[in-house]
Amino acid sequence: MTPQEEQLLNALVERVAQTQLPEKDPDAEALLNHSLRPKPDALYILAQTVLVQNIALDQARAQVAQLQQAQQTPQPAHATSFLGSPSWPSRARICAGPAATAGSAIPGSPGT
Repeated sequence: MTPQEEQLLNALVERVAQTQLPEKDPDAEALLNHSLRPKPDALYILAQTVLVQNIALDQARAQVAQLQQAQQTPQPAHATSFLGSPSWPSRARICAGPAATAGSAIPGSPGT
């Protein structure tokens, strides 16, 4: 167990120890006792499940906060370009002329 895992597990144990239930559902308690009592690893598995889900929940909250922050930050306007379309050949090739595009000169152009 890593120190971080130990810290998370201790925090979970402390939270459970400090929790006082005002009442319990007798049917739920009976079901849990009947189903989990014969399984000695049940407490371990439940604790592991709770910790993994808490980590996932923390990560989801952080992602939501990041997305909300990004949504509130004004995005710069995207510049448009007459010849900047990705479907057009590279501007460097167009501006360089026939010497840069050897073998692909346009018939009737000054380089042919």
